[in-house]
Amino acid sequence: MYKFIVSIWLVLGSVSLYATSSYTPLMSLDEKIVMLTLLGEAQGEGSNGMKAVALVIQQRVVESKWKRSAARVCRMPSHFSCWNGKSLAQFEREMMEGSTPRTRQTALLIAREVVKKGWTLDRSKIGYANHYCTLKTNPYWAIGKKPVVVIKGHKFFKL
Repeated sequence: MYKFIVSIWLVLGSVSLYATSSYTPLMSLDEKIVMLTLLGEAQGEGSNGMKAVALVIQQRVVESKWKRSAARVCRMPSHFSCWNGKSLAQFEREMMEGSTPRTRQTALLIAREVVKKGWTLDRSKIGYANHYCTLKTNPYWAIGKKPVVVIKGHKFFKL
């Protein structure tokens, strides 16, 4: 069996999604969707900016009105604009072409923390915010509201 796997690897090259010795996924679908969301929403904001967006995702998972998995929270219509009108395959292709390996690795590590059941990220750093927008925008839901925190190019709200 191992020789068969190695031969496939030699023919296809490096396969990033699966470990060759045991077929164990290195990245779950939930991790991939959260990672892509972090890249789409905040890759230009660095690690701290991506962590802040991850905390909003995590906060929405915790809150009763969004009781869903992190991936389902990310894919909810009109919640994360990076997904608007895009399929998973299309968005993944865009993010892989438009980001560096280091940025993708950082986003994946943060995504893994979001998907874990132990809630290892500290949501108090963003005031338990469940919404955010860029500094340049003022969506209808933010009108008249004061952000609880501003991190990099985003302002965060607890609504």
